[in-house]
Amino acid sequence: MTLEPDADILQWDGAIYQAGVEWVQELELTKKERIGEILYNTQMSEEFQDGIASKLPIGSIMYSTNEGDEYILVEVDEETRSYLLLSEG
Repeated sequence: MTLEPDADILQWDGAIYQAGVEWVQELELTKKERIGEILYNTQMSEEFQDGIASKLPIGSIMYSTNEGDEYILVEVDEETRSYLLLSEG
């Protein structure tokens, strides 16, 4: 099974987070602390585990937010992307 080709997702702490959610992009989320980094890329859903993303470059840094556990911020090429919790594994 493969993911939607355009899905920009990552897994962290057993949960799946997705970027590109319009209302989340409008929030002013703030970084709390560094929680990890992207270790691997895949489009195969059965390969997903913590630290894996569908599109993010390997080495991208992930941060928790002051606004809650349902969001993760990721720094990519001097840009910060917001990810929303979709489901827990």
